[in-house]
Amino acid sequence: MGTRSETAFYDSFGGAEQEVCRVYRQMDGYPSSHGLALAQLCNVTMVNGISDRTKKIANGMGCLAAQVIAGLKDGPGSIYMAATATPLDEEYIYEVRGTEGSQPVITCKHGDDVVFSLPAKEAIKFCTTQGN
Repeated sequence: MGTRSETAFYDSFGGAEQEVCRVYRQMDGYPSSHGLALAQLCNVTMVNGISDRTKKIANGMGCLAAQVIAGLKDGPGSIYMAATATPLDEEYIYEVRGTEGSQPVITCKHGDDVVFSLPAKEAIKFCTTQGN
Protein backbone atom coordinates (compact mmCIF):
# COMPACT_ATOMS: atom_id res chain seq x y z
CA MET A 1 0.00 0.00 0.00
CA GLY A 2 1.31 3.44 -0.90
CA THR A 3 1.86 6.44 1.34
CA ARG A 4 -1.30 8.45 0.67
CA SER A 5 -1.59 12.21 1.01
CA GLU A 6 -4.01 15.02 0.41
CA THR A 7 -3.27 18.63 -0.38
CA ALA A 8 -5.80 21.35 0.38
CA PHE A 9 -5.53 24.85 -1.13
CA TYR A 10 -7.01 27.71 0.88
CA ASP A 11 -7.88 31.29 -0.02
CA SER A 12 -9.46 34.14 1.86
CA PHE A 13 -12.61 35.43 0.22
CA GLY A 14 -14.05 38.52 1.90
CA GLY A 15 -11.93 37.88 4.98
CA ALA A 16 -13.16 34.30 5.50
CA GLU A 17 -10.87 31.42 4.64
CA GLN A 18 -12.31 28.84 2.24
CA GLU A 19 -10.95 25.69 0.67
CA VAL A 20 -10.44 26.16 -3.07
CA CYS A 21 -9.79 22.51 -3.93
CA ARG A 22 -8.24 19.31 -2.68
CA VAL A 23 -5.86 16.88 -4.39
CA TYR A 24 -5.43 13.23 -3.38
CA ARG A 25 -2.18 11.39 -4.08
CA GLN A 26 -2.41 7.63 -3.90
CA MET A 27 1.28 6.91 -3.25
CA ASP A 28 4.59 8.63 -2.49
CA GLY A 29 2.89 11.23 -0.29
CA TYR A 30 5.81 11.69 2.09
CA PRO A 31 7.74 14.99 2.24
CA SER A 32 10.77 13.86 0.19
CA SER A 33 8.45 12.98 -2.71
CA HIS A 34 5.09 14.78 -2.78
CA GLY A 35 6.21 17.50 -0.38
CA LEU A 36 9.21 18.30 -2.57
CA ALA A 37 7.20 18.26 -5.81
CA LEU A 38 4.54 20.47 -4.21
CA ALA A 39 7.13 22.94 -2.90
CA GLN A 40 8.84 23.14 -6.29
CA LEU A 41 5.52 23.85 -8.02
CA CYS A 42 4.59 26.43 -5.36
CA ASN A 43 7.93 28.25 -5.69
CA VAL A 44 6.20 31.31 -7.18
CA THR A 45 5.10 34.76 -6.07
CA MET A 46 1.40 35.26 -5.43
CA VAL A 47 -0.07 38.18 -7.41
CA ASN A 48 -3.43 39.76 -8.06
CA GLY A 49 -3.36 40.56 -11.76
CA ILE A 50 -0.81 39.51 -14.36
CA SER A 51 1.53 42.30 -15.38
CA ASP A 52 4.87 40.51 -15.81
CA ARG A 53 4.86 37.11 -17.50
CA THR A 54 8.65 36.74 -17.18
CA LYS A 55 8.50 35.94 -13.44
CA LYS A 56 7.29 32.78 -11.76
CA ILE A 57 3.86 33.84 -10.49
CA ALA A 58 0.42 32.53 -9.63
CA ASN A 59 -2.57 34.84 -10.08
CA GLY A 60 -4.28 33.86 -6.82
CA MET A 61 -4.85 30.50 -5.15
CA GLY A 62 -7.12 29.15 -7.88
CA CYS A 63 -4.37 29.76 -10.42
CA LEU A 64 -1.76 28.18 -8.14
CA ALA A 65 -3.91 25.10 -7.52
CA ALA A 66 -4.40 24.63 -11.27
CA GLN A 67 -0.65 25.01 -11.90
CA VAL A 68 0.15 22.43 -9.21
CA ILE A 69 -2.37 19.93 -10.56
CA ALA A 70 -1.02 20.40 -14.09
CA GLY A 71 2.51 19.85 -12.80
CA LEU A 72 1.65 16.70 -10.82
CA LYS A 73 -0.66 14.93 -13.27
CA ASP A 74 1.04 13.00 -16.07
CA GLY A 75 -1.51 10.33 -16.97
CA PRO A 76 -4.20 8.10 -15.45
CA GLY A 77 -4.06 7.23 -11.76
CA SER A 78 -1.93 8.45 -8.86
CA ILE A 79 -3.26 12.06 -8.68
CA TYR A 80 -6.97 12.76 -8.19
CA MET A 81 -9.25 15.66 -7.34
CA ALA A 82 -11.04 15.04 -4.04
CA ALA A 83 -14.23 16.51 -2.62
CA THR A 84 -13.54 19.45 -0.33
CA ALA A 85 -16.07 18.15 2.21
CA THR A 86 -14.18 14.85 2.56
CA PRO A 87 -12.37 14.49 5.91
CA LEU A 88 -8.61 14.68 5.60
CA ASP A 89 -7.46 11.29 6.94
CA GLU A 90 -4.50 10.35 4.77
CA GLU A 91 -1.02 9.68 6.18
CA TYR A 92 0.25 13.14 5.19
CA ILE A 93 -1.88 16.25 4.92
CA TYR A 94 -0.54 19.31 3.10
CA GLU A 95 -2.16 22.74 3.32
CA VAL A 96 -1.24 25.59 0.97
CA ARG A 97 -2.02 29.21 1.78
CA GLY A 98 -0.76 32.35 0.12
CA THR A 99 -0.97 36.10 0.24
CA GLU A 100 -0.33 38.63 -2.50
CA GLY A 101 3.33 39.59 -2.84
CA SER A 102 4.77 36.52 -1.10
CA GLN A 103 5.42 32.86 -1.67
CA PRO A 104 2.77 30.33 -0.69
CA VAL A 105 3.27 28.72 2.71
CA ILE A 106 3.04 24.93 2.81
CA THR A 107 2.13 23.15 6.02
CA CYS A 108 2.72 19.40 6.22
CA LYS A 109 1.04 17.35 8.93
CA HIS A 110 1.58 13.72 9.87
CA GLY A 111 -1.22 12.76 12.23
CA ASP A 112 -1.36 15.45 14.91
CA ASP A 113 2.25 16.51 14.33
CA VAL A 114 3.30 19.43 12.13
CA VAL A 115 6.28 18.24 10.09
CA PHE A 116 6.92 21.70 8.63
CA SER A 117 5.19 24.98 7.89
CA LEU A 118 7.39 26.96 5.51
CA PRO A 119 7.35 29.21 2.45
CA ALA A 120 7.86 27.14 -0.71
CA LYS A 121 11.56 27.97 -1.18
CA GLU A 122 12.38 26.90 2.40
CA ALA A 123 10.12 23.84 2.08
CA ILE A 124 12.21 22.71 -0.92
CA LYS A 125 15.33 22.75 1.26
CA PHE A 126 13.56 20.93 4.10
CA CYS A 127 12.11 18.22 1.86
CA THR A 128 15.44 17.71 0.13
CA THR A 129 17.44 17.30 3.35
CA GLN A 130 14.96 15.92 5.90
CA GLY A 131 12.19 14.55 3.71
CA ASN A 132 10.93 11.32 5.28
